[in-house]
Amino acid sequence: MIRVYGCSDDLVEIEGAKYPNDEVGCYEKDVRIEFEDGSVIRVGYPKDGLAVWWIKYEHIGTARADFDECVDEDADIYSDIFYIDSKVKKVDVIDKEIVRYPDVEKVRTKRDMLRAMTDERLADFINSVETAGRAYGPRGRASWLKWLREEDKEG
Repeated sequence: MIRVYGCSDDLVEIEGAKYPNDEVGCYEKDVRIEFEDGSVIRVGYPKDGLAVWWIKYEHIGTARADFDECVDEDADIYSDIFYIDSKVKKVDVIDKEIVRYPDVEKVRTKRDMLRAMTDERLADFINSVETAGRAYGPRGRASWLKWLREEDKEG
């Protein structure tokens, strides 16, 4: 099983993979990892105003996978940890996600959390809230991302 997590403020570790690089340097960048089963994850730092690494799915594949969330800056591994039974296909160092309100330095309230979210995380959040209690389902993440980005173009 492969284990992926962030460390320091500039490295992503890929343990258990037969991939040329088990450490990916990514200072001020995010890392996208594609797996042979079709799974794609994105790894970045910091997480919602904390000195913690975040990991999120960009695409869910067919392999068995697991995820441990971290919200403790003092943890031995201060990172979300992703586990998967699939081989690494490709690793890319990419530009960071754009934060909607970069002036929020420390998340203290739910309002601050929403202001600090990236477009992608905000769309996921709105979609999950919209899904609750509705029999006919949500509009979908793509619909919310389109709506958020249309506002950016107008403003």
